[in-house]
Amino acid sequence: MLRKKTMLVFIFLILSVLLAAGCGAGASAEKGKVIKIGKTQFDYERPFVEIARQVALENGYKVDVVEKDVESAFKSLARGDIDIWPGIRLPSLHNSYQDKYGKKYELGGTAFEKAPVGWVTSEFAEADCIAELKDDEESVDGKVFVPKSDSNMIEVPEQIIKGYDLDLEVVPVELSTLDSRLDRAFKENNFILFAGWRPDSMFRKYPLKFLDDPKGYWIQNSSFWGIREGFKQDAPGMYNFCQNFNMSVDDIENFLFGCREQDRSAKNLAKAWISKNRSEINDWAKVGAANKGVLSFFTRFFDTTPENDNWYNNGNDKNNSFNWPFYDGNDRGNDTPTDPGRDAQPGNEKAPPADDKEELKPGEDDKKASEQPEDQNKPGNAAGLSAMERQMFDLVNQERLKEGVPKYSVDSRLVKLARKKSRDMYENNYFSHNSPTYGGPYEMEKDAGINARVMGAENIARAMSVKKAHEMLMDSDGHRANILDSRHDAVGIGIVEASNGMLYITQLFIGN
Repeated sequence: MLRKKTMLVFIFLILSVLLAAGCGAGASAEKGKVIKIGKTQFDYERPFVEIARQVALENGYKVDVVEKDVESAFKSLARGDIDIWPGIRLPSLHNSYQDKYGKKYELGGTAFEKAPVGWVTSEFAEADCIAELKDDEESVDGKVFVPKSDSNMIEVPEQIIKGYDLDLEVVPVELSTLDSRLDRAFKENNFILFAGWRPDSMFRKYPLKFLDDPKGYWIQNSSFWGIREGFKQDAPGMYNFCQNFNMSVDDIENFLFGCREQDRSAKNLAKAWISKNRSEINDWAKVGAANKGVLSFFTRFFDTTPENDNWYNNGNDKNNSFNWPFYDGNDRGNDTPTDPGRDAQPGNEKAPPADDKEELKPGEDDKKASEQPEDQNKPGNAAGLSAMERQMFDLVNQERLKEGVPKYSVDSRLVKLARKKSRDMYENNYFSHNSPTYGGPYEMEKDAGINARVMGAENIARAMSVKKAHEMLMDSDGHRANILDSRHDAVGIGIVEASNGMLYITQLFIGN
């Protein structure tokens, strides 16, 4: 009997401990019931904030999104006024804030890794390096525009001007003002210089390039999650989510482009991304999940083996691990299995033919391939081209004759694809070698059933006249190289004119 009483007392004590532990866990969860996510005015945070919001709601939390400027976000994180914020860009952009406040919060995983930051200008600008602006400051109207909302983006350009001995004025502007200035500069065929970064949808919309910075004022940055002290205990699943979440630069820019240029809601875009990455997200938000975000960043950031050297070239390397849509006009290589940027392999299987659905064409001379005369592919023949396309074709062949290179023939299949690409850029309001509809030029040609020895070379331009576009292309080394490449023997040119007179021009080159 005594033994039975002793056993009952023992069981009661165990149940009491378990109950107390359960009450403690419930109190901790209650404390973290509302998750406050910080957000600044920088657009690149929008995907992370919306995805985190939806994941938190799925896990039974209420969510407040708290908007701050950059320094206020750091202060709020340090005080515990916000729980998480995905906008800490290191190792350089927010380094001073990290030094000042970083001991009062935890640095989580990387929302994205190693995206370039620096001075940005038109792809067609003559300068490829900051030093080349010396004595040519008037080409950018003597100004460099910087976002006024981030003091670091003002301080570094001032150091650069002094370090490179440039005669430039730093002009702080709101981000919305910078967007409108950029749009006007391209419409008026003027060059503009500004401090910019990836990811940003402007790199999908305009032909832009980062200027090389040999003195090293700018280096690539990753965006880290800042996590308030104690959040791990209050919301362990969301804590692990912030340690493990990662999104590619391309995915971020596609998200932003959808929001800004295609009027798609952030909520729906985030929902689609979560659905696509559901298994990873479930693992990320699991209590007890391995936290690998910070480790993966620093392991790779300090890896200086030769194969990783391209992380340090400020984003202009053609072989960067993320897809770089604007470099020197050659978007040939991402689909090529051997030598990116040069010859594409024709492949052993013929891709299915492209959709033959008829589209509105830019010129009255447009005809289906089956209607072209038999001699259409003879060098110099411009059958089937509109008047503006024929003008561009003649200018291109004149340049080849000057260099002793055989003239192009017109490939009616490439003409059709080039027109589709130009119309796609116009209708979907972007300017990139990577089409959201058709993919890259090599992919587009393969999907159309084209097989050739050399494929995937493309030039694109926007200008108010064919002559101006041709001049810009010939003034750019990469575009000029495409036009004069002796391995190319056929071209397709497609020109679409916008209502304001702006011409969207695509040139596709192959070598048979």
